[in-house]
Amino acid sequence: MRRVPSAEFNGRDDQQEFREVEIAGDAFQEYADKNFILQTMAEIISAAPIASMNLIEGLSLAKHLGHGERTGLSIPKYALLGMAVSYARCFSSGIVTIKPEDYFSSDELKEHRLIIDFRSKYAAHDVSNLRANHLSVRVSESNEEFLCSPSVSDVVHQPNLAIQIEKLANIVKSKLEERIADLDKEVEAEIMQKSIEELRALPSRHSTRPDLKNLKTRRGRSHQ
Repeated sequence: MRRVPSAEFNGRDDQQEFREVEIAGDAFQEYADKNFILQTMAEIISAAPIASMNLIEGLSLAKHLGHGERTGLSIPKYALLGMAVSYARCFSSGIVTIKPEDYFSSDELKEHRLIIDFRSKYAAHDVSNLRANHLSVRVSESNEEFLCSPSVSDVVHQPNLAIQIEKLANIVKSKLEERIADLDKEVEAEIMQKSIEELRALPSRHSTRPDLKNLKTRRGRSHQ
């Protein structure tokens, strides 16, 4: 029995003859979970050049796209917020998570906790005093005039934080790649212990297309 490399499979004409099957096991589940986190870290890293833009670069990009100044300020800001939320999700109480202690040194853990706090108290929830709002009322000291206007203060640009998240994501990514390489061999060996007839006898795996109507439905584990 032979394992087909993914690169070879993508160029074959007989892809429809390969049926995806349900297969259970701890190694299969860990492989799937670790790869999920790995892909998230890769996406976070890919967003870092946008999130770490200086304001001139953000404004220039917005102008190139035909948008105004507000868009130029928002591009790096919301790339950073997306990085922080996606990063923190990998260490939260969700379905697929990892433990920071398994990946970071004591100094790196301090940086990690800052990112988690940034996500929890600013990016995902309006708690921190990094953000403020009030109604500004100004009274003239020389005549009978006043000004009344809403005011919002916010952290618009934090390129160093984006660089910090990118650094931590690269650390996780590197260690995950090492573990996944071992899991790949373990999973292949486990599959090779079965005959092709045993594999063909396994039930088919049916994937469902993501739909916002199912947003509140909690997902399960794929190999248990």
